[in-house]
Amino acid sequence: MAKRYENNDTTESVIGPSVRVEGDLISEGNLQVEGTVSGKVNTSRDLFVGESARIQADISAQNATVAGVIEGDIKVAGTLVLLETGKVLGNIFCEKLGVREGAFFSGQVSMERSDMATLKDIQVKE
Repeated sequence: MAKRYENNDTTESVIGPSVRVEGDLISEGNLQVEGTVSGKVNTSRDLFVGESARIQADISAQNATVAGVIEGDIKVAGTLVLLETGKVLGNIFCEKLGVREGAFFSGQVSMERSDMATLKDIQVKE
C-alpha cells in the first residue's frame, strides 16, 4: 500500500494508482503521483511520488519526496528526499538531499545553494 503524502498544505492533484498519463503534467499546486506518467512533470510546489508510481519523465518541483520509481532527471529548488522504497535512474539537481537506507540511485548529483559562500568566506569560530 502506498504511503499517503503528509504535509501542512493540502495536495491539490492526485494521479491515482490506476491512472496512466502520457504527455506533460504541469501543476501550480502540490502534486501526488501514485500511477504512471510518461512525459514531463512540473510543479511549482511539492511533489510526492508514491510507492506504486512509475514515472518516465524529467521532473521539476520546489520540493520532492520519492517512494516510487523515476526514470529521468530531477530538478528540485529545495529538498529532495528518497525514501526506503524510492528508486531514481537519472541525474539529480537540488539544494538539499536526503536518502533513506534502502533507497536506490543511479546517476549524478549536483547540489547548489543560492546562499552558498565560497570557502574563503567561511570563518572558523573558536
